[in-house]
Amino acid sequence: MLNFDDVGVDLSGCGASARFLFGAMTCRALYGSAGGSAISAKALAKQFHISERSVNHALAELVHASAVSQLSKVSGRGRPAITYALAPRFVKSLSAGNIAFGDHAELLKQLFSGDDMVVSALGAEPQKRDEQFEAPDVVRSKSLGRRGRLSSPNRLLFAVLLYRSDRFGVVQIGFPELSRYTGMDAAQLKHRVRRLMNLGLIRQQIPGLSSSIFSLGRISSTYFLNLSSPVFMATDISVAVHLAHNWDGKDTSHANVLRYDVNDHVKGLGLRTIETPLGVIRFLAGQRRAVFAVLQLMLYRYATHLLSRHWNSLTTEKAPADATLWGMIEECFRQPTSGGCDGELFRHDWDQVCGHFYKLAVEIACEFRSRFDQSNWIDFDSVDVCILPTADDLGYKAITLMLRPAPSHLDRFAVFQEQRLGDVKRLPYKDEAELPVQNRFDFGLAGSPG
Repeated sequence: MLNFDDVGVDLSGCGASARFLFGAMTCRALYGSAGGSAISAKALAKQFHISERSVNHALAELVHASAVSQLSKVSGRGRPAITYALAPRFVKSLSAGNIAFGDHAELLKQLFSGDDMVVSALGAEPQKRDEQFEAPDVVRSKSLGRRGRLSSPNRLLFAVLLYRSDRFGVVQIGFPELSRYTGMDAAQLKHRVRRLMNLGLIRQQIPGLSSSIFSLGRISSTYFLNLSSPVFMATDISVAVHLAHNWDGKDTSHANVLRYDVNDHVKGLGLRTIETPLGVIRFLAGQRRAVFAVLQLMLYRYATHLLSRHWNSLTTEKAPADATLWGMIEECFRQPTSGGCDGELFRHDWDQVCGHFYKLAVEIACEFRSRFDQSNWIDFDSVDVCILPTADDLGYKAITLMLRPAPSHLDRFAVFQEQRLGDVKRLPYKDEAELPVQNRFDFGLAGSPG
């Protein structure tokens, strides 16, 4: 699951099971009481609940790749005992500290351990939502479906995503890179991503896409991992949901306003006031709907940056001057070129694009800050935050934050419902699993695997 190419280990010819066992043996060498001592196929099969035949096949692949050494020991009569150990040159790299499990070491150790990781599925397809959202204060979800053991390929895929994720479990990565480190093809990856979503281990996947407006031409898929899943040991992450009382004006996201303005301008419609500057409209003209969904995700990322660094100073009247955020915006998008036309116009458009996206990020950050500040007994300004996207058709009626470390006076999970402006009530939920499945989809806590 790591980039073992740097230490001379090429796993390109190995399948997912072999790579998982190699990760498990690496974890055992780094953190296990037995260190890097040899182990038999039978012991590995028992430890990870895999058939001995599958383990033997995987170990043969690792031996062929020179990643693992096969050892024989004659003890009395009969066939010699066969055991396996990491290749000596790789053990040397481990000893030199060239391999580490990074920020999520404890969770990765659990994934590559023999822990019997049994996970509950989210359950049946969600019911159609009512026109008016009902606060989840009356019913608890029923059984969330059958339980199953997390397989070694699923553990491997989650480990790859986890290793590359930030401290909130958010990672942007494409299928080619995932395929390289898991040994799975695109069809296998899609199946296993859906499975991890159905088990609630991946909260959401925002598909990547190509567009001329992005600096690299393509944005990879974004995954929000559920580090608060009960399958893992306790973490210091809290999740907080806020439900608005007055839904007027909160049912549309900023990206959807951009899309409506672009469409109305292109069609020459004058049925509504266009809020978006003309330079931004020219920049976004011709983009398909999926691009605006990714754009909303990027605005959330910018707002997350502002919330984590400027919580107490966020106001729409005086936006904080943050050169880092401006640089993030310039880096993400492709500056228009004049193509022989008026260069001043294109520079003006570019300034409008960066300035408008900066303005929208501030507006989102201010919305989150003002609403969560209604719970004034919680010290939000002392922690890092990450916005978890909610259902697109809710706009900002429901908004969700992940916080790390968990602030004082806030449990691992909380839902706040606004009774009237400035007055919130905490609903009686202590755990995400207590919510009806549809509400978990609505609040961004889980995504439908499709």
